[in-house]
Amino acid sequence: MRYYEEIEKHEKCLMVFKKHPIQDRALYISKAQYDNEYKIYQEIWTCMLSMFKALEEITLKNKYKESDIKTKCDEVFKMNNDFLFLVEKYSLFYKEEYLVEFYHIGTLLQGTLNKLVYIPIVEGSVIIDNDLKLELNSEIRQTHKVISKTKGLIKEYLNSLRLDE
Repeated sequence: MRYYEEIEKHEKCLMVFKKHPIQDRALYISKAQYDNEYKIYQEIWTCMLSMFKALEEITLKNKYKESDIKTKCDEVFKMNNDFLFLVEKYSLFYKEEYLVEFYHIGTLLQGTLNKLVYIPIVEGSVIIDNDLKLELNSEIRQTHKVISKTKGLIKEYLNSLRLDE
């Protein structure tokens, strides 16, 4: 009789250490959710940073040929459209707060880009004077702050999804 009691006691101890199938499934779903959302944010983030860097590079120089500035602005417009498409495509998978932040970033970058497009052309060149350069750099800094804030929110959210295995 004592032998069976010992076995039962050890089996109970072992059950504590075994994972329950429902817990395994929950862990799998949580990991899959994290991986999926991480990929979504990575895709959106890559697109947004490429656009931000391309726009930032345009503001570095003071003078461009008309064709060069048009080509660069067209590239950034395309990047912005791609970014907004991704934001819309994945909008069901993240919080409303992030959607608002992403659109805010897209709007800020679009506004900066619009200022570049409407610069007067003088003798086949676009000249960015110092006043406009200061204004553009101020907008770039403002956009960078919004990007940093959004990055912090998303990082915090993704970290909250992680489960210890």
